[in-house]
Parts: sequence; structure tokens; C-alpha cells
Amino acid sequence: MSAAQPVREPLRVRRASGDDALVVGALRLQAARAAGAPAEPGFLDRFARVWDAQAHPTWVAEHAGRHAGVLIARVVADLPWPGVVAAARLETVTLFVAADAAPYDAEVRAALTAALRGWAREVGHTVAA
Repeated sequence: MSAAQPVREPLRVRRASGDDALVVGALRLQAARAAGAPAEPGFLDRFARVWDAQAHPTWVAEHAGRHAGVLIARVVADLPWPGVVAAARLETVTLFVAADAAPYDAEVRAALTAALRGWAREVGHTVAA
């Protein structure tokens, strides 16, 4: 008989609210550090002051009680065009998977992207990238 495989907790993705500014900032800081950015004292406070959950719709992935990743988008208003109803599109600003979630990288990225695309359909935005 073989040993039973441990059951992996499900991945949870949720839309970030204004109350999540420090969590979103911490994940963005991790993304920046992973990309080689220098440490910056006070970054979290600076980020929390300027991040706007409406202008930058954001989703946070959680797994096993930890933050597994983040997707931050930007709402860009399209310019008018004759015969076309003005709309807005979303551009991805940050898509990051935390080091702890690296074994599930593709799953985290797919779940975050699916959440963005689903929300965009609901509100009538297109997704640029």
C-alpha cells in the first residue's frame, strides 16, 4: 500500500479592496525586489497613499493562509471613435507569484488572469494585456 498523498488546499482569488493597500503594496514590493529593484524604506506607506482600488483593479491569490500572488491592472479610457460606444480597457501593471507559491506558478497566474477577465466581461471592459 502506498502512502496517501496530502490534500493540497485550494487556491483562492479575491478582488482587493481599499483596505488591502498594505497587502497589495507588500506583494508589489516583493515583485520589485524579485526583479532586482533596490530596497526602499517607506515604500509601503508611499504605495498605500497612492494606490486606488478603482483606478487599479487588483486581485490577490491566497493559498494555505499565505498570499500567493497579485495581479494589478490599470483602467484606461478609450478615446472616442465615430460609431463606437466609448469603453475602457484594462492593462496589466503587475502579475506576480510569490516565491512560496512557485510550485503552483502556472495555476496562480491562470487564476489571477481568469479573475481579471471575468470581472472585465461583467463591467464591459476589454483586456489589453
